[in-house]
Amino acid sequence: MPFLTADEKRLFSQVQGRTYANMFALVERFIGAKILEISCGHWLGDQVALEALVRLTDEELKSGGGAARGRPSRIAPGRDGPPLRSLGR
Repeated sequence: MPFLTADEKRLFSQVQGRTYANMFALVERFIGAKILEISCGHWLGDQVALEALVRLTDEELKSGGGAARGRPSRIAPGRDGPPLRSLGR
């Protein structure tokens, strides 16, 4: 955007970066919630499938969730992420 000043370009870049980090964090949180939802069908049934889903979620939480960790989020205030209404529920 050639009409922006250097300071405005830097600010715009920071806004883009934070937006990406917040969206990435939201997707990571959704993955964990979705796997928990899927796993309920295996709680008293297929223990191998349940263990696989638990391990997958555990690895996702260990490796993921770090995109925006430690940075305050404007979209997802607090440690528990965005309210459920913003997820369409």
